[in-house]
Amino acid sequence: MNNPPRLDEQALPTLEALSRFWQFKRKKLATELQGHLADARRQLDTLFDVNQQLTTQCAGQNDEIHSLKSRNDSLADQLQVATANMASTAEALEQDKSKLQKAMLALEQAKNYTKDLEERQAQALAQIAELAESLAEQKQQLVDKERRIAELQHALSDVRQQLEELRNVKQQLSDQCSGQAAQIRTLESRNEALTVQLQAEQATAAELKERKAQALAQITELEMLLEDHRSQLRSKEQNVNLLERLTEQLKASHQKLEDNYADINKRHLTLTEKFFLVSKVLAQQPPTNETLARFAELINHDYMEFASRDSSLAGEAQAVLEMQAILAEMQRLNNFPSIAGKTILSIAGGFSSGKSALINSFIRNPSVQLATGINPVTVVPSYVVCSEETRIKGYSHNGGAIDLEPSLYASMCHEYVQAFGFDLRRILPFISVKVPMDPELFGNLCIIDTPGYNPGTSGGAAAADRGTAAALVNQASALVWVIGLDPAGTIDLSDIEFIESTPFRGESLYIVLNKADVKSQEDILKIMEQVADDLSFAGIEYAGMCAYSSTRKKDYPSSGLTLDQFLRSINRKVDVVGKVSSRLDAVFDAYKQAINADIAQLEGRKGEFNAFKLDALEIGGTELFDRIDQAFPLSEQMFDSSVLERLADECERLRRTLKLAAQKALA
Repeated sequence: MNNPPRLDEQALPTLEALSRFWQFKRKKLATELQGHLADARRQLDTLFDVNQQLTTQCAGQNDEIHSLKSRNDSLADQLQVATANMASTAEALEQDKSKLQKAMLALEQAKNYTKDLEERQAQALAQIAELAESLAEQKQQLVDKERRIAELQHALSDVRQQLEELRNVKQQLSDQCSGQAAQIRTLESRNEALTVQLQAEQATAAELKERKAQALAQITELEMLLEDHRSQLRSKEQNVNLLERLTEQLKASHQKLEDNYADINKRHLTLTEKFFLVSKVLAQQPPTNETLARFAELINHDYMEFASRDSSLAGEAQAVLEMQAILAEMQRLNNFPSIAGKTILSIAGGFSSGKSALINSFIRNPSVQLATGINPVTVVPSYVVCSEETRIKGYSHNGGAIDLEPSLYASMCHEYVQAFGFDLRRILPFISVKVPMDPELFGNLCIIDTPGYNPGTSGGAAAADRGTAAALVNQASALVWVIGLDPAGTIDLSDIEFIESTPFRGESLYIVLNKADVKSQEDILKIMEQVADDLSFAGIEYAGMCAYSSTRKKDYPSSGLTLDQFLRSINRKVDVVGKVSSRLDAVFDAYKQAINADIAQLEGRKGEFNAFKLDALEIGGTELFDRIDQAFPLSEQMFDSSVLERLADECERLRRTLKLAAQKALA
């Protein structure tokens, strides 16, 4: 292939025919196609020239490869000759091996010759390696040239494909020309139809103008009607706003009525609860105990009759109160047998000092809690004892008992009691609480939760709290005085005066500084030192003092006995019969001592009167003696001690009877 292919020999006639056929706007497209075809022809010529050059280079390289192959063959022949020579030399050496020792010179020559051969062989091998490298390079160049030839062939196929695409474009353009001619004919027919339609539209437009005028008139009427409707709508909106305001007012009124109903319903439930509580308390009858009734009869009748006939005892009123206290204690033991044989421990102090919270910290059942608060809370005294079961009972004034729910018990504060309108303690004097506690500390203790002795002057139940606290404290065998550290954190003068009015000193008195969690360690030590100084100055001895946190149930610094040590020291069983007998003995011993004193006084006066009569007999004789007898006709009756002796005997008899009745009642 000496000459490149000529594309214009086939394409130019076609392009000329297209240029003649396509006039107007199609001449530009034909010109562009002709330009593209010229570019393709130039590229094809360039590729043909490159192909010719590559062919020439390939031929030269083939010649070089043939020359290298011939040189390689000659070197291989030389190598074979040298190898043959070496083989013959080796055979000669083998033959002359036995003569080597005799022909050293010949051996040296043979060695030199061998070295020369080895050098020549190494040179031949180096030449062969260089020829191999040159051959590899020539092969690589040949591969590169073949790759370039393949690329040129691929480019040539692309040009041919483009030429084929140009032929397709030509065919498409021919088809488009035919289609456009048909479209022109169609457009001409549509133009005629549109002309007819335009005339019809013009007629329709005139008709629409008339309709528009009519529509404008109708719109004016509708606008007037719309304005009327708007005014009516505004009026209705005002009415709706008024109705909405009325609805809001009705809703607020309804909500207020619902709140009032809920409040009334709550009050009704509270009143119902209080009514049932009062009715149950009043309806309860005391447990029947004939022996206790006999003991009460002895005190109310026999003892009171004896006391009315006896005038020897100066403190008879105190003795009567003591006997009534013994009877009350017997009745309390009968109604609340769980406290029998237990040491009574009174928890006392000012209001909001944390007395109830202190007792709550000892209770292991969290569902049972004494009422607590910053205002005076404790109103009905509670007797708390250690027990495996949990039970709360309220005791009526006549000795009957009712069960109380923990929730009701927790709500019994001053505000709750004041809502009754009377002092609830008149019909419900005390409450017993049996709860689990540490038996090592409280197994033989009965704790009395007393109201604050200084609740204020609000009247009602609160005003009577001081007397109630004093009466409850006097029932106890030991006293824990609680001081709150949250306000001033020290002991008041009124506290000291109240403690001085009680019989507790030394081992039966303990001081607790509660709410220690609100103070620092340093402040606690300072307060303890100040309280100790105040008590020492007042001459009040105590078993110990400690700081305590009821919320954390934790002991803080202490002096003397710790709280646990104090509780263990008083946690002992009490001989109830012996205690009652001792109290009875104390009362009747006072009576007997007073009666014996009166008898001794009468005997002394009688002796003095008889001595006076003897002196009168000695001085005035029988006449004066008789005159004295006449002046004092009832002297024997005046100094008669038989009545007092009978009272003394009756006192002993009544003592024995009461002690026996007490033993039977407590059995």
